[in-house]
Amino acid sequence: MALPPYLLEELLGDLHEQFDLHVEEIGEKKARQLYVQEVVKFCRPYFLKRRVSTLTNPSANSGSVRTSYYTSTYSPPSFLSPDMLRNYIKIALRNLWKSKGYAAINIIGLSVAFVVCIFLFLRSYLHLTFDNFHQDEDRIFQTYFFSNDPEKPVRSGTMPLPLAPALKADYPELEATTRIVSGRKSLVEVKGKYFDKQVLQTDPDFLKIFSFPLIKGNREAALRNLSSVVISETMAKTTFGTEDPVGKTLLIGSDSNKKQYIVTGIISDAPYNSTIQYDALVRIENLPNYQQEKDKWDSQFLTTYVKLPPHVDQATFENRLKSFAQKYFKDNLDELKKKGAQPDQHGDLFAVRIQKLSDVHFDRNIAGGGGAPIAVVYTLMGIAFFILLIACINFINLSIARSFTRAREVGVRKALGPLKTSYLSRFGANQR
Repeated sequence: MALPPYLLEELLGDLHEQFDLHVEEIGEKKARQLYVQEVVKFCRPYFLKRRVSTLTNPSANSGSVRTSYYTSTYSPPSFLSPDMLRNYIKIALRNLWKSKGYAAINIIGLSVAFVVCIFLFLRSYLHLTFDNFHQDEDRIFQTYFFSNDPEKPVRSGTMPLPLAPALKADYPELEATTRIVSGRKSLVEVKGKYFDKQVLQTDPDFLKIFSFPLIKGNREAALRNLSSVVISETMAKTTFGTEDPVGKTLLIGSDSNKKQYIVTGIISDAPYNSTIQYDALVRIENLPNYQQEKDKWDSQFLTTYVKLPPHVDQATFENRLKSFAQKYFKDNLDELKKKGAQPDQHGDLFAVRIQKLSDVHFDRNIAGGGGAPIAVVYTLMGIAFFILLIACINFINLSIARSFTRAREVGVRKALGPLKTSYLSRFGANQR
């Protein structure tokens, strides 16, 4: 084994110093035996193949001196080699078993923190992506009433039947308008079997506004007739099994309200993050007492959606709706004036306004109490970050406390001279 002279002198000095200590403790004979063993231990495999190299001796007094010496062409094993990985895994398992309490606290703490954080982040993501999967979702709006009552301003998303036809007549530039009536599930009869399904009464423009995929059928003609019904993919499998339901008949309703419909299309199931949920779609004209209710502006029990043209924004259209409210809701305006109501900052006592579809979920007044305030969603995200931070701080504190017990191992490994990357990687893995 060849070393630079000043390194050889330092190495021999350490060996002699250790030898002197052993002589005092265990006697000269045993000290010589240990001395030989220590020398043999320094004969590593990478000293067996040597090449000539040079090294500058920084301790030389008369300037830097270049000294030739032999160095090894043997490269240390890679961190990813099977032998090294086996060794690291063995040591990691040994350390885990040796410090079971420490390992349990770290593993359980981090696992619970990550699981809770993932759950909260996924839940927040679900709310933040509500209704944003539709094409042109930035042009789809739900209408709502604003009433500046003296007691407190009131906002309501329930609309009367004649509102949508009036909007379509007064504002022909609207691409589409549709009404949706949803409530209790309806009784569906197919081949003598009965099912409880969510049947929505709506307009043909439903398939123009919302981009729920139509698996079978024509979007333009699927709800053209009053006897047409479009069923969801799940309902098709539940009621008709493996048969093709298009063209087949079913009965919807009970007692005197029962009516026969022909299946004209199959629509994909509504995703969970959709405000609109359905099993089947039929024309809104099939509502009981539709003819008596279609012109009543004071009967409010449905939701109305509009799709604006690309060149019209929300503020512009709401400003145009001022005259619409004065035309069709004079009684509401007169009643508010009698109560002494004052116009709001927009100059409205009573107004018809629109809310972007992707924002409806966060507005509990318009969503009928079924939404989730955006502040709650951000609070969930904040709680997730806080839990993760606490878990990381706990892990760091335990790691620092335990590092003192491994100081001897660190010193030995530094003396053996492993690669820095290998050393850091192994100890990083053992901290898990």
